[in-house]
Amino acid sequence: MNNIKYIPNKKNDLDIFNTLSSEKVASIKYTLREIELLIQQREQLTLDLFKDIDKVKTSIDNTILQLGNQTNLKEQMMLKQKQIEIEEFRLQEKVNAWRDIALLKKELRDRFKEVKDRESRIDVLDKILEEDM
Repeated sequence: MNNIKYIPNKKNDLDIFNTLSSEKVASIKYTLREIELLIQQREQLTLDLFKDIDKVKTSIDNTILQLGNQTNLKEQMMLKQKQIEIEEFRLQEKVNAWRDIALLKKELRDRFKEVKDRESRIDVLDKILEEDM
């Protein structure tokens, strides 16, 4: 059996505590940056998708105008139905994007609060340990 005895060293304990605490806070701050990036990427994805949807809608509009009276009513109705489906998809994407971003922002707020709480605890423990030295 190992008979290693721990000899208290407040300065060394404080250094170890500060290192561990700082590493945890740094890890959470990195997570904060990642969440912010995810929010930006989701917003950009939505914008890109909306641009693509607008292009498809414009293309269908142009097709309807070009064909004019050359197509029968059934074909025109099918194209109009496609436009409606595309608009429904756009609305669904808008809701999904809002939901995704709201969840990411909630996660961001939670992590930010965790960082502030940890930093506050670190400050308090630092003061306690320094007073005992």
